[in-house]
Amino acid sequence: MRTFISIFIFILIFVIGLSAQSTTKVTGYVFSVDGQPLENVNVIVVGTAYGDATDNRGYFEIKDIFAGEYTLAVSHVGYNQDLKEHVIITKDVPLKLTFYLHPVIGILEDIVIQADRDSTADSAFKITLSSDDIKNHSARTLGELLV
Repeated sequence: MRTFISIFIFILIFVIGLSAQSTTKVTGYVFSVDGQPLENVNVIVVGTAYGDATDNRGYFEIKDIFAGEYTLAVSHVGYNQDLKEHVIITKDVPLKLTFYLHPVIGILEDIVIQADRDSTADSAFKITLSSDDIKNHSARTLGELLV
């Protein structure tokens, strides 16, 4: 009986100790540099399992983070990653952040598109575009570039 009471008191103290470690949340928005909200952006707390993806308004909410100092990483395909280091999270004090991502500007190499005609045709079709051809064309899509 004495062992049972000792175990019960130990578990009670442990549970009270866990509940005393209050958590908070980090919320905010992610926009492109021109002010457009970005959807499906990954916002993660580096080194933890905490994170969220933005909604169609660019809004994210990461809940139940313990107090401490963290680094937040924000990434999306087609944009440069943004890091906020030394983010201080205080227990029971929600934190609001805003990120602005810059698009990745890449230099295209030559593009080669090749297709074979159906079996009734006896020749192949091939187009080679140089990077200068691509730069000097006003096309917005690959289809427009090939016309």
